[in-house]
Amino acid sequence: AADRAAAEAAQRAEEQTRLAAEARRKADEEARVRADAQAAIDRRNEEARRAAEAEAARAEAAARERVEAEARIRREDEARRQSAEAKRRAAELAARQEADGWPRSAAETLRRGRTAEASLQLGDAEAKRIQIALTSLGHVVGATTGYIGPQTRAMIAAWQKAQGLPETGYLTALQLDALQLQAAPALAKRDEDEAKAAADKASAGDAARQAEAEEAALGLSEGARRRVQVALSSLGFVIGATTGYIGPRTRAMISAWQKAQSLPATGYLNASQLALLHQQAATALATYDAEQRRLEAQR
Repeated sequence: AADRAAAEAAQRAEEQTRLAAEARRKADEEARVRADAQAAIDRRNEEARRAAEAEAARAEAAARERVEAEARIRREDEARRQSAEAKRRAAELAARQEADGWPRSAAETLRRGRTAEASLQLGDAEAKRIQIALTSLGHVVGATTGYIGPQTRAMIAAWQKAQGLPETGYLTALQLDALQLQAAPALAKRDEDEAKAAADKASAGDAARQAEAEEAALGLSEGARRRVQVALSSLGFVIGATTGYIGPRTRAMISAWQKAQSLPATGYLNASQLALLHQQAATALATYDAEQRRLEAQR
């Protein structure tokens, strides 16, 4: 009887152990299902966010194209108006210089042209605009250097010849006005490009500062920085040694990863980007974490 009672007790204990193990297995399975479901939700949310950003970018690009098209039409209209005005001014200029009694001596004509231009005190910026204007009118200078050398002088003379003016290679105030008026569309485009480049540079600087501040707010420890490097390398954005120091190489790989995700390539991570990076590199990070625990246990 005692043996039977002991056997029954052992059987009950074994059954309880089995039930407990089954309960743990079910709990683990439920946790896994919940984790998978949450990961799926996170992926859908991320995909929706990216789709919204892409749609916003497309809408912004379409709006920008409309604005640029309208601006282009206005520039073309203005160019036609200015072309007519330039022709009138060129004719007026030639008549005025004829009335001023410019000498027929080539040497004296050259001397007066040189003196007239010297009085303008042209700086590098003005010289660059002259070179841009000449090139836009078909009198190609080459590189826009701001230095008026032999090629630029030759193109000034070619432009003067086309206007029926003395071919001195030096500009008077009236000639400079006429040249800039004829090349107004090209000069306006150059001014727009420079303004846009300056605005883009300022905007990029603001975005970089904001991205840097967002990463700083994460307070990444050395261990967290190591995990970032492990994650990047596992995804093909190879850092090299896992040092925990985020230097130029790591920044470059963060930028490359961001670009691959169609994110702003700032080189700095925010909270959502860090979570996405961890999710993509989950397997590699699990292996790395296990190895770190093993090493810690051996110490």
